[in-house]
Amino acid sequence: MEQVVLQPTPEIRQIADLLDEVIANLLVAMRAVPPSGEYESDSEASLLSRLVVRHVEGVIALARLDLVLLPAAHALARSAFECAVRALWLLEPDDPFEREARWLVHLHDEERYLEHCARRAQEFGEAGSRWLETRDTIQQFRLQVSERMPAGYTIPKKLPSFDEILGSLQESQKYIVYKLLSQGVHGTHAATGLYRRHLGTCKETGEFVAPADWELPLVICWFSLQRLGRKLLDRTGGDEEAFLPADLVSRLGRAGHRFRVDAE
Repeated sequence: MEQVVLQPTPEIRQIADLLDEVIANLLVAMRAVPPSGEYESDSEASLLSRLVVRHVEGVIALARLDLVLLPAAHALARSAFECAVRALWLLEPDDPFEREARWLVHLHDEERYLEHCARRAQEFGEAGSRWLETRDTIQQFRLQVSERMPAGYTIPKKLPSFDEILGSLQESQKYIVYKLLSQGVHGTHAATGLYRRHLGTCKETGEFVAPADWELPLVICWFSLQRLGRKLLDRTGGDEEAFLPADLVSRLGRAGHRFRVDAE
């Protein structure tokens, strides 16, 4: 960008630095976990945590660059949130084979995605064989794993909705956060409210992003990192204290308080 439109505030820069510290701690803690490979669900949740980290790093980079980049930060924060919630759903059951059953339907979802891509390609006269070949490989592997599941376990027929997953995690109240973060992704009238005040002949247009608007993506990034990091380290035998020492949590709390006071 040639010119910064809205300079990041010291409070936002501090929170960005602290989130960077959380990420660094999580990566160190995960590297210290001995590789197991015993359960596919735990491994997949670990891979999803990498997506969460990259999305949050994107939010951090935008927060340090220019606060008018808020719409992009919303999209990345939503992605981090979705990935974290999916991983938490995979990790939630205490019984590892219940976690594996959830992983199997998570895997099956990729087959459906590949089938959809193949059908759409064929509708436009393109070969869908490359999509279907990958689908067949995944399907064969999934069925082989399914046959080895112990008796008494039910593999879900399809993934629950995002709202249902949040409910199972006792986080139903956060669905509104998901909706708020989704508006810019979908290009709704609500999303363009960042650049509009009033309606009709009273309409004013401009850049109306304020530093206080950054609280939502930053808070959801913190939620995604800390909630998933703790659960993942618990399931894999990692060091939760090394990930989130009390001093770091305290510093984040103080920084968040200063941000809210400043926003007011």
